[in-house]
Amino acid sequence: MEALISQKLEDHFGFSVAQISRMIGYETYNFKVDTPDGSFVCKLHRIDELDALSAETHLLLYLQEHFNYDVPVPIPIDANSWFVSIEIEEKNYLMRVLSFVEGKLYAENQAGQELWASLGTFTASFHKVLRGFRSYEIEARQIIWDLSKAQLNEPKIKYITDHEKRSQVLFFMNHFKQEILPILHEFPSQIIQNDGNDWNIITDHQDVTGIIDFGDTCFAPKMCDLAITLTYMLLDVESPIDAGEIFLKAYAQEEKLSEREVDLLYYLIGLRISVSLINSAHGKVTSPNNHYLIVSERPAWALLNKWISINPIEVQNRFRKAAGLDIKAVLSSAELLKSRNETFPQSMSLAYSPLPINMSGALFQYMFDSEGGRYLDFYNNIPHLGHQRPEVLEAIRKQLFSLNTNSRYLHPLMNEYGSRLLSKLPKHLNRVFLVNDGSAASDLAVRIARHYTKRKAVCVIEHGYHGHTSLGIDISNYKHGGKGGSGAPEDVHVLPLPDMYRHPELLEEQTKWAVELIERVQPACFISESIVGCGGQVPLPQSYVHAIHAAVRKHGGLCISDEVQTGFGRTGKKFWAFENLDLSPDMVVMGKSMGNGHPIAGLALNNTLADSFNNGMEFFSSYGANPVACAAGLAVLDILEHSDLQSNSAILGAYLKDQLETMAMDFDQLGEVRGEGLFLGVDIVCDSDSKKEDPVYASKIKHQLKKQGILVGTDGPKDSVLKIKPPLCITQENADEFLDVLQKILRQ
Repeated sequence: MEALISQKLEDHFGFSVAQISRMIGYETYNFKVDTPDGSFVCKLHRIDELDALSAETHLLLYLQEHFNYDVPVPIPIDANSWFVSIEIEEKNYLMRVLSFVEGKLYAENQAGQELWASLGTFTASFHKVLRGFRSYEIEARQIIWDLSKAQLNEPKIKYITDHEKRSQVLFFMNHFKQEILPILHEFPSQIIQNDGNDWNIITDHQDVTGIIDFGDTCFAPKMCDLAITLTYMLLDVESPIDAGEIFLKAYAQEEKLSEREVDLLYYLIGLRISVSLINSAHGKVTSPNNHYLIVSERPAWALLNKWISINPIEVQNRFRKAAGLDIKAVLSSAELLKSRNETFPQSMSLAYSPLPINMSGALFQYMFDSEGGRYLDFYNNIPHLGHQRPEVLEAIRKQLFSLNTNSRYLHPLMNEYGSRLLSKLPKHLNRVFLVNDGSAASDLAVRIARHYTKRKAVCVIEHGYHGHTSLGIDISNYKHGGKGGSGAPEDVHVLPLPDMYRHPELLEEQTKWAVELIERVQPACFISESIVGCGGQVPLPQSYVHAIHAAVRKHGGLCISDEVQTGFGRTGKKFWAFENLDLSPDMVVMGKSMGNGHPIAGLALNNTLADSFNNGMEFFSSYGANPVACAAGLAVLDILEHSDLQSNSAILGAYLKDQLETMAMDFDQLGEVRGEGLFLGVDIVCDSDSKKEDPVYASKIKHQLKKQGILVGTDGPKDSVLKIKPPLCITQENADEFLDVLQKILRQ
């Protein structure tokens, strides 16, 4: 091939070729050609690219005349000819020659503040010069690398096989389609180079001196080009926002930016990373030998992981300030709190009172406040798979645009979801009611049990919580036995919650007492979580709960497992927490995580119980089983089935538990660490000998973690247990961050 090319260069360009060597490239054949008169670049292109190459040639000639930086110069064959045809391996190509731009590639340089600023100045100058060039050919182009047409890459997302990585990419792709694409026409557009990556920028020490590769030139908003250049500049940078500020400050001294343009950079940078990763994944399958296709893949994934952990408002405000613009005005937390208190009852509690957080957004395992703060969420288990999970959002959006109605009408999604949900449960549970929340589901469970058994008595666990309805409060010792509660009603009987940390010796006596109580009252049902969350993440001893179930069933009562907090793989090894105790419940209450934040809950039972409840009185839930909720529920099941999130819960849960137990050896106020998977509790005590609860210290730890950007809760009878129940998508790095910060707080 090289000999043939050398001959063509001699015949048509008059070169005396001393050496020709292959260069890496994306789609074209590229060769460096050394001659006595200097070095050149020879490129081979598909025949059908002639019009695009002609437009690029005219652009390069324009830049040669108007731009004060180095760019490749087209070498003519004669006054009107720039290309020659060449046949390689029975395929025809167009051959052209460009000058070789001397210098060091940005990717091979040690970039620092000077180079970032120089790149900002260069990019602004480039945009100003390009604004004066017009080309109908370039303006009509439709290419996958044009960020304003990022949706063209959608069919290739499937090549990202890692489910969690694909979800991150989906977020930025979906956000672009729904939030940015509809308004793109409102922004200043021009011809842009569109590929200011670290392998195309030429440098000399800490100065940008030129740019190469104009194959992706297109017509788009200039902020797209800005985002592309910033994206590659930020690869392998420890603090992306700091570097971006330096770049934008230099850029803004040459070229003005609007607030709207700056505000979209966070999402456009995330989009460019995503487009690059989509094409890397596609390229590994379609062109496995072209290593240039994946040259940026590793640092791109690292940047994307870092990028989603940054509050978009922090990026927007700091980038605005760097560009000489005003930061975003927001209502203060004090103003919001005053307005809230004037509108809503004081009984609606606030986390972190008296200094609550004004949340503005969230993404996967992170939450963001209105002032730019970022929080690693180790507390909110309702967004089970992660906040703003794109697959769930898209399922909701699509169904919402089609139909949302109630269960009085037939709809295939209702049938499909019900069937899929039941397939996750023991076979004897073959019917399901769908309602709005866990309170409605537990209320319905007790109602059915009372109807079926013709009894009123209900047995519950000490400190258990099952909902906020009147009946829910009645059966929740956490509520009726806590502040403001009036005690258990006559027909509700509270069984002790064994404290295996402080009083394991009482288990036998408590078991005997519980069985005797059940024998005496012969309840309609017993309802409990397998790990009592509001009791302080306390797992029920297996022998204890088995004795209770046996006693209840002996007299015809029913056993109800509440999986509102612990279901859907949260405890790691099993899909349901009751499976860890080898239980076979008569009914299972579900909620919270079923829709990843969208309201949906359920009650699974057998057909005998379901048929007995069909006594002529219609059961109807206005929003239960609506198609949108079912779409959300199906998306959650799809993700759980096709991802490693449940195993991630098992692995990271075990890791956190082990590390916390090790930490407890060094810190006397860390008591028992308990729970399963990512549903853990840490008992905070005065000392390890007395094991006395220390709610004051627990509260201090919680608030100090908040100050350090990590959210946890406290609960338990004395509010002295740290509750750890993050979205299942947390990473090893997140677990280590939590452990490191907690250890620093304890040392203080």
